[in-house]
Amino acid sequence: SIRALAPYGRRLLVGGEVNVSRTTGPKARRRTQSRNGVVAVSTTDARVDYAFNSHVEGIVQALVRTRDTIYVGGQLSRRSGTRVVRLKPRNGKKRSRKIAQFRYNLVAESARTGALHRAFKPRPDGEVAALALSSAQLYVAGRFKLVGGRRRDRLAAVDSTTGKPATLFSPEPAGGDRGVVALLADGARVYAAGDFDAFGLVPRANFAIIPTASAPA
Repeated sequence: SIRALAPYGRRLLVGGEVNVSRTTGPKARRRTQSRNGVVAVSTTDARVDYAFNSHVEGIVQALVRTRDTIYVGGQLSRRSGTRVVRLKPRNGKKRSRKIAQFRYNLVAESARTGALHRAFKPRPDGEVAALALSSAQLYVAGRFKLVGGRRRDRLAAVDSTTGKPATLFSPEPAGGDRGVVALLADGARVYAAGDFDAFGLVPRANFAIIPTASAPA
C-alpha cells in the first residue's frame, strides 16, 4: 500500500509498504535488485529508477522534501553503519565483533540517491505519522514520547540538519487513539489534524493551530 508521496524533479518518491524488484545481467550471472520502503518512479511512465535506494525497512507513513533532502518517517528501520566491539582475548589472540547499527522511525536521506544524512539524529522512540517543514525546523507527529532523549509527547519540532529537538516547542496533543496524523507549517503557524481532544490543557477537538517553534505564542 502507498502511504506518502514526494515529488523530486522528473521523479516521484513513493513511500509505504512498498517492495519492487527486477532481475538483471546475463543468464549465467543474473542477480535480483530490490527496493523497499521508498521507491523512485518516473513521473511520465512510472518506471522504477533503481539508482535510488533508500535501504529503509518497515512501513513508511510520511515523506517531506526540501531541495535534495527527503525526510522519511514511519515505523521503520534503516541501517546506518557498523560498530566494532573488542572482545576478551582468547588463547592470547585479540578478538572483535562487528555489530550493525540502525536508525529508527525518522531518517533524512539524499533525494537523488537515498544515501543517509548521518548528521540528522532525532531518535523518536515510536512511530512517526506526519511531517511538515518550515524554515530550518521539521515538525514531527506520531506515537512517541521521546525525541533526542527529551520528553516530547506525540508532537515535536527538530532541527532539520541535526535532528535536535527545539527547546520551547512541546504542545502535547492529548486524547484520542491516533493522535496527529496530518501537519502543515508556514512561517508562523503549525496546522495539526487528527484524532485528539486537547493540546496540553486547552480543549481542541481534532484540529488545532499553534505557533511554530520560532514564533511567539
